[in-house]
Amino acid sequence: MKYAIGKSAGCFIGDDSVVKIFNIRGKAIKPARGSYELCWLRETTCLSRLKGKLHFPQLLESFNDDHLGLRMTAVGESLFDSWHEHNLSAYLDQ
Repeated sequence: MKYAIGKSAGCFIGDDSVVKIFNIRGKAIKPARGSYELCWLRETTCLSRLKGKLHFPQLLESFNDDHLGLRMTAVGESLFDSWHEHNLSAYLDQ
């Protein structure tokens, strides 16, 4: 299992699914992001809007009990390092 950490969440990346937990580091969040709850809500809303769209993760489960988290399908390697090689305007409709 791979692990990645970002500014507002950490991801546990398996073969078939990814679990994303917000506020995993327990650090303060930048005011522009609002709160960890708002980050979780934005991510959940975006994944709901992208339901059924090709090349986007599909939301499998969303939870906000003890942890703000979600589980989604894995769609392959991140484009973070290679985004400049892709025509991102192809995703404008999505």
